Formats: sequence, structure tokens, C-alpha cells
Amino acid sequence: MSCFIMKEEVIAGLADYIKTLNDFGYDYFGYSIPRLLNEALNLGYHSTPTKEIFKKLYAFNVAAFNNRYEADCDIDVEMPKDYKTLYHPIDTEKAPQPWEYQLLKTLSCYIYQVSEDSTIKTDLFKALKELEIAITNNIVWRMPEMKEAEWG
Repeated sequence: MSCFIMKEEVIAGLADYIKTLNDFGYDYFGYSIPRLLNEALNLGYHSTPTKEIFKKLYAFNVAAFNNRYEADCDIDVEMPKDYKTLYHPIDTEKAPQPWEYQLLKTLSCYIYQVSEDSTIKTDLFKALKELEIAITNNIVWRMPEMKEAEWG
């Protein structure tokens, strides 16, 4: 297994998504932020700035990298001002959109990068896995093939 520190712009996009999910949740995405993620990032409700979420996610990625390679990379970076938004409001009646697959793949990549001995037993890691499951379920249950499959 390998580990790398993800681009700051990508982590900023994830932080922005998590902030929006925390603020608007089900009404915006069709699912809510996992309670454990809210607690692990100490988000509260509608109060945590995106840059604070970014710092926590970036530090978590660096901690995994440092542990993996016995490195001493700096965690003190500023959130970039320019980053790609990873989400849009979801129409729960429509099939999943390409950006939803990209969001899931980006989150899955991040989770892979922080899957190290020093991080996998933390609440933040477990919470990110819960979020990955929530996104996956939302995508799968809205796929036309799933809607057409027999129940029971």
C-alpha cells in the first residue's frame, strides 16, 4: 500500500462539500452528514468555516503520510482560494450525475490515502467511511437499474 498527500485544491473541494453537507444536508443532497463525521470534525451546526475543515482534513492526510514514511511534513498550509466545487444540488428523482461519481471517487481516494495504522482506528476515519457509504447508497438507489429491480 502507498500513501500520498493529496493536492490542497482537492482537499479544499472535499472540505467545501462537507461544509455544505453539514449546513444543508438532506434538503440539498438527499442524505445527511453522518453524526460521527460532525462530531469527529467538531462541526456543530452551520458554524464551522470551510478553512477549518480543510485544515483538519489536510492535517489528517499529512499525519497518515508522516506515519507511513516516517516523514515530518508540515501541516500548516493555507486553504487555496481557487478549487473545484465537487457538488451540485441533487434531484433525487433523477439518475446520478457524473459529478456524483467524481465526488465519490475523490472521497474514496482521500480515504485510501489516510488508511494507515495511525489513522484507521480514529473516529474521523470511521466517519469518512460512513460518508462514503452514504454517497454510494444515494447513487445506487437512484440508478435506473436499481429502480427497475424487483423488491423482495
